[in-house]
Amino acid sequence: MTRNLITTKKRIETVAGYNEILRDIRSLLEKATYQAYKIVDNLRVQTYWQVGERIARGELEHKERADYGEKVVERLTIDLKMQKSTLYDMSQFYKTYPILHAVRGELSWTHYRILMRVSNANEREFYEVQTIQNTWSTRGLESQIKSNLYQRILKEGKLSIIQPLPYYYRENRMYPWEKSPVGLIICEYKGKEEVHYALGGLENKIFVAEYKAKLPSEDEIGRGLKNIRSAR
Repeated sequence: MTRNLITTKKRIETVAGYNEILRDIRSLLEKATYQAYKIVDNLRVQTYWQVGERIARGELEHKERADYGEKVVERLTIDLKMQKSTLYDMSQFYKTYPILHAVRGELSWTHYRILMRVSNANEREFYEVQTIQNTWSTRGLESQIKSNLYQRILKEGKLSIIQPLPYYYRENRMYPWEKSPVGLIICEYKGKEEVHYALGGLENKIFVAEYKAKLPSEDEIGRGLKNIRSAR
């Protein structure tokens, strides 16, 4: 029996290119599993938003009763055999994100449960963007929130702009982003302008690189864009 196993193993090992085939197939199966999970989770996020919207609509229709929403949740807990906390989360989800199109498909339901704890809308959006661009897990997101990342950036100056840019400016030249940019943060600190580039990738460990430089003028930006277009 042992001899047969050894013979079979040797036969497999001598198949040309087998390890590459095995690696590629494993990769395909892992991607399919991940994509299937994402589809299911996106559907759950949308469904939970719709459930929250329906509860909120009932509350609005019966706004004369202050405890109407609470009574509805209590009944739903029994009839749907769901946890009360989950139903409250659905209701809060809709109230936090009243526009469905504002719900980002890249984020999971667990991400949103963490984000809903952030009461400040600007801070919450900041963490949404950074989670997507840095591919933070739910544990990573929670860790960044607990470390007060947003507040630490604000302490460096007056945060005025956070938005993705197709180009970045450094050493008097403009460069197109080769990969997905995380964004440009413009601050005013001690009377000087500072530019912060939040970096994505890089093992998700490097978060902000600072370039303390004079910001380019509109003419410089225009010339840089023109040069990039002409180089294509």
